[in-house]
Amino acid sequence: MLSAVLHAYWNLLFKKSRDKALFSFLYIWAGMLLYTPLFLIAVPSAGIPWQGWMCILATGSVYCFYFLLLGRSYAHGDLSHSYPIARGLAPVLTLTWALVFLGERPSTIGSAGILFVILSVYLFHPPAKGALSPAQTAAKLATPASAAAISTGLCISLYQVIDKVGVSFVDPVPYLYLTFTVCGLILSPFFLRRYGLTTMRTEASATWRQALLVGFLCIFSYLLVLFAMRAVEVSYVISLRSTSIMFAVLFGFEILGEERTNLKMTAAAIMAIGVAFIAIS
Repeated sequence: MLSAVLHAYWNLLFKKSRDKALFSFLYIWAGMLLYTPLFLIAVPSAGIPWQGWMCILATGSVYCFYFLLLGRSYAHGDLSHSYPIARGLAPVLTLTWALVFLGERPSTIGSAGILFVILSVYLFHPPAKGALSPAQTAAKLATPASAAAISTGLCISLYQVIDKVGVSFVDPVPYLYLTFTVCGLILSPFFLRRYGLTTMRTEASATWRQALLVGFLCIFSYLLVLFAMRAVEVSYVISLRSTSIMFAVLFGFEILGEERTNLKMTAAAIMAIGVAFIAIS
């Protein structure tokens, strides 16, 4: 639950940033800086097995797309719109990977959860005249904010599957720290070329406090999830974590002054319930 609140909160801070692509790069490195002492303490003396390194490299690569797409979704859409779509679609996509690659079949409650999530996505993109119009909904899904949020959900589903394997080989602290390191190293040359060192220094001097806070919360909130996954069934963890959807919607309404509608609240609630159903299944 704490992870859910903190995750929604750092996304709120991210949404409030100016240049979201550059800010995401800054808080990645800020988080790594803050957690370096903890990493040095927690790094395994026996080393990391090759399976762990494969997961670290894979997740670090997915992170590159995740952070950039998340920033793009917030640049074009509301927190109360983009966050629920990204976080809600991820479990559905994860279940899809299990269906396609592992031959798993969702239970009745899992199938109900999928339908709930699909219904909520529709409610987040209602047709202009309120009638059932798949064509209009599809057109809205193609807008920059929704398309980026959907792509973000795809990235989340990928790195969560990888991480579930990764933390079985590597303790959560060094694992998460190294995935951020891989992401930061991959993105560095692209950002240096796009912005230049002078612009990056100017932005860092203006936003370093926010970057440190977001970097700390981003890693800390997910560390809580990784430790929880090692202690109890993942279904419990994901079910409770889904409440972050409601927190993000409330933050958008109360702090950012985003448009408050009963339909959006209903959609967010149905999304959270659907995610919980999928996790329980």
